[in-house]
Amino acid sequence: MDRSYVVWAYWMIALIAGVGIIAWGYRADRKSVLFSWNRYWHWWRVSIIYGSIAAASVIPVGWLIYWSTPPSWLFVVTVVFFPIFVFAMGIFHWRLWVPIFGTGLALRTYARETVLTFGYSLGLALLGGVVVFVAG
Repeated sequence: MDRSYVVWAYWMIALIAGVGIIAWGYRADRKSVLFSWNRYWHWWRVSIIYGSIAAASVIPVGWLIYWSTPPSWLFVVTVVFFPIFVFAMGIFHWRLWVPIFGTGLALRTYARETVLTFGYSLGLALLGGVVVFVAG
């Protein structure tokens, strides 16, 4: 079996585990549609931190999988997928915590929190991608 398949399997396992963390936070705190935004943002931070660590960890894991310097494509894939992975954590979190069209929420609140969630997620994802690129 090619080692690159092991790297991709690690990425998929990390993504599935991240969705599990988001679902666990949702189940732990969600009591009704009108949930506490403090708890929402707490679990959003948890999911973004997890996404950042999991996305960046593919390089050290690549060193272990290849037992030496991993191929250059692994770094390129990490730089490209880091923003996607971290942004996906924010998207999954939003979709789980906030029902479609914000059932039970005022439209203004729904729109504001949607823009904040997507903006913060995208900003942190791009910043992290740049940091991984510069550090690599």
